[in-house]
Amino acid sequence: MRAQYLLRVAFVAVVSVLAAPAFAAFSTSNLFPDPFGTYSNTNTGFYVTPSGLVTLERLTLTSPTASIAPPAAPGTAVWGAGATFGAFTQMSFFGGPTLSSTNPGQSASASITGLTDVPPLHTYHTEMLALNLGGLPSGAMIRESPTLASPGGHTIVDTPPGGFKIDSFFDVFTELSLDGGATWIPSTGSVHLQNPEPSSVALLASLAAPFLCRRRRRAA
Repeated sequence: MRAQYLLRVAFVAVVSVLAAPAFAAFSTSNLFPDPFGTYSNTNTGFYVTPSGLVTLERLTLTSPTASIAPPAAPGTAVWGAGATFGAFTQMSFFGGPTLSSTNPGQSASASITGLTDVPPLHTYHTEMLALNLGGLPSGAMIRESPTLASPGGHTIVDTPPGGFKIDSFFDVFTELSLDGGATWIPSTGSVHLQNPEPSSVALLASLAAPFLCRRRRRAA
């Protein structure tokens, strides 16, 4: 079992190191999340409510705060103390028009675990632990699922002098509330968030997602 897992990790690492120079975003920072990066969705989120269908057509996360240094493999670190994203959303409610909103300072948290450190390549497993979006159209609220894990991956390629190429993604399971947080409706599937814009690297890296446990272990 362990051998199969290591083989999958090695596959993703090889794909990343071959493709990242061509497709990854250049950054002057190797912090996580990239302070200059932008996560954008590649698919639409759907929520089936008693009143009809709600769609999350666009989700863009920008300007992460309190970014941290990634840990050396096999260590784990948590980005979360006072951490926020700026969020841009486009949503449609019950077949109505698409409504947009821009909201800074949306709280978030994520973990990052080192997988390989073979300079210039550094690969990581990540997980979105929390994401809370408020101020959305029609008073909607969105949060990361408290029961389903939202896994991801992060790759850094050192490009001296003073630069890095970064490819990062999350598959985020979300829930929607239309009553101020009294009740929550799960999405029909995860929203794939990619930094930089979607590329063949993201498609290959996402092959690893089915092998990751979807249910988060909670402390008793």
